[in-house]
Amino acid sequence: MDFSNILNKDDNTKWIPAILRCKCGEEWQNERSKVKEGSSPYIDWECRACESKNVSIRNEERKQNAATKRLQMLDETLPPRFRGKLKDPVNDKLLDSICSIIHGDFGSGKTWEAYSVARKLLELSLIKKFKLVTEVSLLNDLKDNFDYMGSKIEYYKNLELLIIDEAGKNQDSVFNKAQLFDILNHRYEWEKKTILICNTKKKEDLYNLFPTAILDRFRECIVEMNGNSKRYKGE
Repeated sequence: MDFSNILNKDDNTKWIPAILRCKCGEEWQNERSKVKEGSSPYIDWECRACESKNVSIRNEERKQNAATKRLQMLDETLPPRFRGKLKDPVNDKLLDSICSIIHGDFGSGKTWEAYSVARKLLELSLIKKFKLVTEVSLLNDLKDNFDYMGSKIEYYKNLELLIIDEAGKNQDSVFNKAQLFDILNHRYEWEKKTILICNTKKKEDLYNLFPTAILDRFRECIVEMNGNSKRYKGE
């Protein structure tokens, strides 16, 4: 608290050094902080340690508020089947890995698990947004916007989390293979989180879906979802 600009030289008021006092109990003096003689020498102030701590608390609160808003927006944009029903992912390894594959039979909960991973990452503020798209929709998006294909490819390359459902079924042309490899290889090299969802019971069947060059980049985390179909239960 600096009084140097408001003190009047002709004023007979006497000023004495103040004692700055923090709520934590720390006291200290600052030569630029003064109070009128005869009044309480204490001025409520925040010490550096408390200031740093409170800044961290406020930042964490803002972080949590932002995460809460992202989760609310997630529920608004999810298909009705998933809204308000997602829980923590079954396999925590999917949260840590960069390139992952979830495979299993139809209705085994693969998409649920992928959405649950995305929700948890949003909750932890590790990502701010993601996209789940089928492989055929991604490829059609590139073809339908041919004049803007470059910007579309950059979009898919740089998403914080890209989840590709029904992956591996549409690589029957040179165009499809080349574009998918370009996107997936970029994401692998730049460590962008990617999850491929595949309808294959056995891990060995993945070799029939993907070129070795792609599959090799996703060896880090391959998760099998098994059991009977959950769809008839509405799960």
